[in-house]
Amino acid sequence: MTKNSLTAFRIIIIILGVLNIFIGLNIGFGGISTLGWQGQSNFFEVTNESVFLMRDSHMRYFGGLYFGIGIFMILATSNLKKYQSSLRLIFILIFGLFLGNLDELKNFKWLEKFRPEKLDIEVAKFKAITIEATFLVRALFFLLFGFLMELNEILNQDT
Repeated sequence: MTKNSLTAFRIIIIILGVLNIFIGLNIGFGGISTLGWQGQSNFFEVTNESVFLMRDSHMRYFGGLYFGIGIFMILATSNLKKYQSSLRLIFILIFGLFLGNLDELKNFKWLEKFRPEKLDIEVAKFKAITIEATFLVRALFFLLFGFLMELNEILNQDT
């Protein structure tokens, strides 16, 4: 990478970090009831206080998560080589969230360039592969666990 492109990349990461911090503070301090700092009044009426408080608590957790990711992204610009693998994981997470919520984003015009109907098919295939791989890992774990156990350990009356 040239020095100019590296500087531009750092600036982009800093901007994304600042946006994540703003979203985190917005969600964390405002919660569900006011859409964060976007409005002064409540935009819905709470009918079940305990369920609302539980969901609002979960939303505030995500606010803290966004805040932490934003702080990390700004910190990572100080030494890109050191934090390269962590930044890759964060961008994979963001890309995964984008693909997982493709249905909510279909009304944006710029998304039509990616052909969302074909992306839906590929995402469904990827989910099927993930489910099969999860089954395989779990099955192999229990097979290995079964081979490591001995019958006298299982039937030992002293333990």
